[in-house]
Amino acid sequence: MSYPLNRTVAGNDFLRSRTTDSAHVARLRERRETLAIGNVLVDVPNLLRRRFLCDTRQCLRVERKDGRPIYRGSCCTDLLVEITPPEQERLKPLARETLERSPNGSLQLAALARRIAGDDFLAWTGKQEPVLGSHASGRCVLSFINPRGRLWCGVNAMCRALGRRVQDYKPDACYAYPLHYVDYEPGRWFLTIICRGNYRMMGGAREAAVMACLETPMENAPPAYMALRGEIEHLWGEAFWQELARQAERLDQNGAA
Repeated sequence: MSYPLNRTVAGNDFLRSRTTDSAHVARLRERRETLAIGNVLVDVPNLLRRRFLCDTRQCLRVERKDGRPIYRGSCCTDLLVEITPPEQERLKPLARETLERSPNGSLQLAALARRIAGDDFLAWTGKQEPVLGSHASGRCVLSFINPRGRLWCGVNAMCRALGRRVQDYKPDACYAYPLHYVDYEPGRWFLTIICRGNYRMMGGAREAAVMACLETPMENAPPAYMALRGEIEHLWGEAFWQELARQAERLDQNGAA
């Protein structure tokens, strides 16, 4: 069976490797560390065996500069995120609805919605490529700090308040992180998690590969493919994830990859 990649993410450079290292994929296959799900080759150690859980209490560091907080250590603070024109546009209906309904009376979400509605959330690279902007404190312009001092994604919060699906609005590079994929052959994909052991071969950024959630997973973290179910389904659909879960259970029962 062939699983088509979601067309909305096919051109996102942050997710799609700029270099396709077929030799790396071949080595993993020789070591029997891959699992074929139709036309998608899955990295067993990194996606099925690795434990993963996103929780900013684990990664976020707060430093002080001239008495002001500077945030470090999170994917919401340390990564440069490209955002395509279609991704920019799909944020605006979410912002408009947030302003119209004023969910929970949140002043922070209302301020973020006004920023999006006014196109005041972008920055530009030296090549004039649009990326998500950041506050002077280092955190993403679409994020906020809640009263308990935790870092939250404003897009997630607006979607939750409005009962909307996060994947319909959030930039794909943010939503799918730390998943990483490469078309190592025409029509065939290799799916992994970007990490210290593969980022060079996968053409990824070191900053994306050394986050605390990847280096020192929390004790209660589930297998990555389970924690990232929604993200995987966003890429290849529910039927793909169901087959992946079935094959992962079979591997667990057999006790080997």
